[in-house]
Amino acid sequence: MNQDSHNLLYKHIQNLYAKANCEINILNDDLLINELINKKLSIDQLNSICTIRYWYWVHVLGKMRYIKKTHDATTETTIETNLSFISTVGSDYAKSRGAHQDEFGINTYYINQTKANCFGKLLLQSNSVKRNPGNARILYIGARTEAEILYMSNFGINPHNITAIDLHSYSPLIQLGDMHELSFPEEKFDACILTHCIAYSEAPEIAFKEAIRVLKNDGSLIFTVSTTHESKGYKQKTDRSSRPRTGAKKVLAFEEYYKLAQNLVDKENETKDIYIEIKNQPFMKAGIITK
Repeated sequence: MNQDSHNLLYKHIQNLYAKANCEINILNDDLLINELINKKLSIDQLNSICTIRYWYWVHVLGKMRYIKKTHDATTETTIETNLSFISTVGSDYAKSRGAHQDEFGINTYYINQTKANCFGKLLLQSNSVKRNPGNARILYIGARTEAEILYMSNFGINPHNITAIDLHSYSPLIQLGDMHELSFPEEKFDACILTHCIAYSEAPEIAFKEAIRVLKNDGSLIFTVSTTHESKGYKQKTDRSSRPRTGAKKVLAFEEYYKLAQNLVDKENETKDIYIEIKNQPFMKAGIITK
């Protein structure tokens, strides 16, 4: 990078700091989360903060990480598909997308506010979180970017109490992990939310069993499924070798996932299936099942 490019990058980062309008060290996780708890930040501020953090973790420190070996039940192209939203590194498919990279190679996509609002409201509909959201211990599977975790502070949920995992990560707030083989002890969490990721499993019963295992008694299993997978005329996107990119080889209907999860909970339990529409359009289906 020549001097002119350095100067442009410096000005770009300065502009992002101005938009963030945050007087703390935003690279310090604890300080940032405490700021979010005490002061509601706008989506524009959060995006600016996450852009700076992405630049620092990925471009300065080279912290983009990938799980070394996924479980056999993980859809083969899951990492490539989801990585393409946040990076052009590590995958030809990701490089071919590149829609969310600016001229400096810095990611510009961190949060879909509509989805994040749905996830936050779902957490608050579960009794295990609703009764004390600030202290609820939550396992957040499929976080993809750290913005969704930070955004949960808008619902009174403490991001300090969220453990997030994904198959890849650049953020210190997201651990590497596979939903089919969780590294947590039994009965650790008040809620486990699988955000649009169960459709990327070739053996969803394994993922559900793991989520149920790490839930406390009376804890809530929450999962969401995009309605695009069920729409008439939906066609699974594939790569040149016909591998599916947008889900498992056989994506189930929501009702099949829901029945499967219900059957794995071995006692009378509260269940709730939710159909979510945005502007009168089908958006996602969600299930809440109490252990």
